Amino acid sequence: MMVVGLEGTGDEEGALLAREAAKRWLNSTVTAWESTGSMFEKMVGDKVGVPGHGGEYSVVKGPFGWSNSVALKFSLDYNFPVF
Repeated sequence: MMVVGLEGTGDEEGALLAREAAKRWLNSTVTAWESTGSMFEKMVGDKVGVPGHGGEYSVVKGPFGWSNSVALKFSLDYNFPVF
């Protein structure tokens, strides 16, 4: 949602921030997938490739439709060849 919001500002700085956020999320998600063989529903925000913790429930391994879809969309929209 943040990436979409930043893109929607129509501002060059917003577009650059959106691209950077997408790149970081995708890098973390792919790093976790490469090291564990799984995608996760939630990720730690300040460490690359680390599954999330805490909250209402434990971290859940996937695949998840939304995680997979967002990874594919970012890869295609921002030309990040990871797959």
